Amino acid sequence: MGATIGASLLALGLFTTYTSAAITACPTAETSKTYGDGVVFKNCPNTDYQGPSAKVVNGIASTAACQDLCQSTIACVQAVYDKGGQVCHIKGDANQITWAADNRFDTIRVTGRNPITECPNSGINSTYVDGKIYNVCGGTDYQGPSVAITNNIITKFACADLCDRSNGCVRAVYDQANNVCHQKGDANQLTWVGNSQFATIRVVGQTASTSFRTVGSSGVAAQMVFLPPNSTKAVFIDNYHPNLGGPGYNLQTNTFGQPWVYDGTNTAVFGAEFDWQTYSLRALRPQTNTFCSAGAFWPNGTMVNMAGAEPDGNAGVNDGFQQVRTYAPGPCAGGQCTQDWIEGRRQLKARRWYPTAQTLTDGAVLVVGGSNGGGLVTNLASINVPTYERIYADGRATAAPIKLPILDFTKADDANPKKSYQLYPSLHLLPNSAGYSYVFQLAATTAEVWNYNTDKRYKALPGTPNNQPRTFPATAMLAMLPLRLNDPVGEILMCGGASADIPNPVTLGDCYRMRPLDGSAAWAADDNLPNGPQSMSDGVLLPDGTVLVLNGAHKGLAGGFMADEPVMTPLLYKPTAPRGSRWTSLPGTNVPRLYHSVAHLLPTGEVLVAGSNPAVGFSGDGRPPGDKHFWNWDRQSYLLQQQDGNFQTEYRVEYFSPPYMKAPSRPKINSADATVKPGASFKASLNFNGLPTQGTIVAMLSNPGFTTHGVNMGQRMVELKVTNSNGQLTLKAPPNYSYAPPGFYLLFISVNGIPSEGGVSLGKYGQNGGIGVRGSLVAGVYTDSSNQSCFMLHLLFVVINLFQRLYDQNHEELLRLHVYVESPINSENDLRNCTMSASSLGENQKL
Repeated sequence: MGATIGASLLALGLFTTYTSAAITACPTAETSKTYGDGVVFKNCPNTDYQGPSAKVVNGIASTAACQDLCQSTIACVQAVYDKGGQVCHIKGDANQITWAADNRFDTIRVTGRNPITECPNSGINSTYVDGKIYNVCGGTDYQGPSVAITNNIITKFACADLCDRSNGCVRAVYDQANNVCHQKGDANQLTWVGNSQFATIRVVGQTASTSFRTVGSSGVAAQMVFLPPNSTKAVFIDNYHPNLGGPGYNLQTNTFGQPWVYDGTNTAVFGAEFDWQTYSLRALRPQTNTFCSAGAFWPNGTMVNMAGAEPDGNAGVNDGFQQVRTYAPGPCAGGQCTQDWIEGRRQLKARRWYPTAQTLTDGAVLVVGGSNGGGLVTNLASINVPTYERIYADGRATAAPIKLPILDFTKADDANPKKSYQLYPSLHLLPNSAGYSYVFQLAATTAEVWNYNTDKRYKALPGTPNNQPRTFPATAMLAMLPLRLNDPVGEILMCGGASADIPNPVTLGDCYRMRPLDGSAAWAADDNLPNGPQSMSDGVLLPDGTVLVLNGAHKGLAGGFMADEPVMTPLLYKPTAPRGSRWTSLPGTNVPRLYHSVAHLLPTGEVLVAGSNPAVGFSGDGRPPGDKHFWNWDRQSYLLQQQDGNFQTEYRVEYFSPPYMKAPSRPKINSADATVKPGASFKASLNFNGLPTQGTIVAMLSNPGFTTHGVNMGQRMVELKVTNSNGQLTLKAPPNYSYAPPGFYLLFISVNGIPSEGGVSLGKYGQNGGIGVRGSLVAGVYTDSSNQSCFMLHLLFVVINLFQRLYDQNHEELLRLHVYVESPINSENDLRNCTMSASSLGENQKL
């Protein structure tokens, strides 16, 4: 019996008997193979490397296949093939290996590395902001001395970033097994060879200085994007259609791959997770059509994505109009996220397409407006949804949708852009001393402040200048400027858009500012866009207090085939500069970013830029229809399509580097307190990294929000008061949730205008503040709960969240918990205040 079991285990490759005498040379003739990377392998028949295996792979058909596996495995230099069990053993430490004769096995080893003169796999080229073109060539090494060695570098691309920031670095090697970056010196002392353990990095060219570099593929057309907190991921959302940006897509030639489908199906992938450090992709699977939906975060970091469009029964994609989808935040075990969209647990009370979302001061996600039909560019009274509703993380029942008069219009105004251009209305939560949910709202030409505490209009505002519509499809760039310490007033910047002209709208180039809560609020003319009119551009708030404006078109407006003349030159707006000097043009891109493109701040301080799909469905050539008339819901549109050029479905992901990225060094946040409460002080430690220790220090909380269609939902930047004592900083949080709603934020600290390299965890429940790796989204949850019962309740919800995430990630039914709370929480209102401010309630947790 024991012999039978032993034989079975041997056949499975689970252990090897060690009985043969050691040898020092192959007893028989060896076969040799030199691979394309110059690495020479030899195969010695009927011998074994006795000792531990680093990796065991079953189902390998031959010795040659085992050798190929070793050649492609990081750091493999020795392997054993079990001929009887068809098992390949990748061996580890040579000091623990004994070479012995054994007829059951063949041994495989590296015996030489011939110098190479070019990258065997072409590598990946990336152009940096200084114009240097770097090639990253996996599976190769520069043998020779290193002039600098840096540990804890996460990816080969991060090693390339480090080389580019280091004076005089033109060659580097990334050790993929040990996460070490070696900067290399004199080329005459280096030998370029193949080695699967390493990746080489070298300068291969020089172009003019640029602000963009192409880093990867979005996999799907990037119509929407957000960053899940506490992760290194960006999530792209598309509408349902074929996508060819996944397997087989060639980034260097921009050549499409094969149709990307979910495993075992013919259903096209229409959601993807993109790792913004490694540029890898993972397919995500919404169950319903996410076309032109909206999103905002609950305080616990869960993304709430709602609304959508028609089903596709043949593909198994369900109706999305009333759907509420949730996506869990990090952290992810080992950095490997496995969560996906969760659906079916709740629905909107109204069918919506093209709505806008905003997190309110009580943590609720507000959903405003939309249409209950798809296949349109301009809204119609018959399918208009002039209401709003709320979605709470604790699953409480909510009221019926509430009428919002600013969105209402009659059939007589169907063809009146000054009324019907009101999809994706602009919403911005305004800071105020009372902490109310006062929201600036703009729909078509009408503006107001609405009080979502009382569900009543708080203040009427002047209409848009020249009575021109500024929301979808005439989308202007609208952003609330950073809230500064010396002027913490919510001020709206509005630039560009398109006119109400029919059938050919005229793109606009004017800019205005307004302070909605001022007693005499009015649109004040500002510097015009310096590169001419543009519509549907993205406005990204940067951590140095400036605003980046990019993407969009110089002709036309939003919608399928509705624009032309793409905006290729980004603009930088400095709100505090004198009139006449606020705009700066920056080096441009060569990738058109028209309808369905996005731009989003990364924790590194760079800006992710992706998307562009004017055809709405996949189009390999982007050729517009010959007839410029098109169908709008149930009738021919009163507009004409504006596109003349060919603009294909775009999968290239670029990173834009603002001017501060060229700084030779940037400050680093060493640590920060784990708890952040509104109005309270907290501590942080700063490494000036060579910058003046008495320089001007500015701290910013940043919420990058949810971006789609030139609308950045929930985006805000809030300056904090800072006191510096030799790098030990005391910061003061915003006074209440109207300045920054409860949730997760990035913390940036700048010295003389140069922001730090990324966020630091400010999580309520962190033990030591949890310093994030370069660019990790911070757990910047802050709460006003201070009594002991609230703290214990918060701690309980952490446990609930842990169980919830384990169940959520396996798509199983949530664990239902009944929580009984005794005094000193004395009322339902006290309990609600405590739980909501805890910013830790998960989906379907009910009290």
